[in-house]
Amino acid sequence: MAREAWEFELDRLREDYGRDLPEKLSGLGALLRAARQSRDPASLAAAHREAHSLKGSSGSYGFKAASRELQAIEDALASLQQSGTTGPADLWPALEEALDRARDAIPAA
Repeated sequence: MAREAWEFELDRLREDYGRDLPEKLSGLGALLRAARQSRDPASLAAAHREAHSLKGSSGSYGFKAASRELQAIEDALASLQQSGTTGPADLWPALEEALDRARDAIPAA
């Protein structure tokens, strides 16, 4: 594949991912809310896995600011998993704010 065609395809893939990313972040938001409400280790693990996956894919597709916010969410969830606690009261709103910043970091299509 010629370099120009390869770059065109990468741009197309990035655009497709950027269009889908808000929905994926909404899914993560639902997982965060479920983990917060249930305090169930399985719910927390599901939210952590999704944050990890979105952090990596966002970074790979060039959404660096969103990836940084998702890294913060992933780190906080990992800390909760390791400590076995629900964390400080202000943690969950901070995770929602980080998720909002990740959404805001997605360029308009």
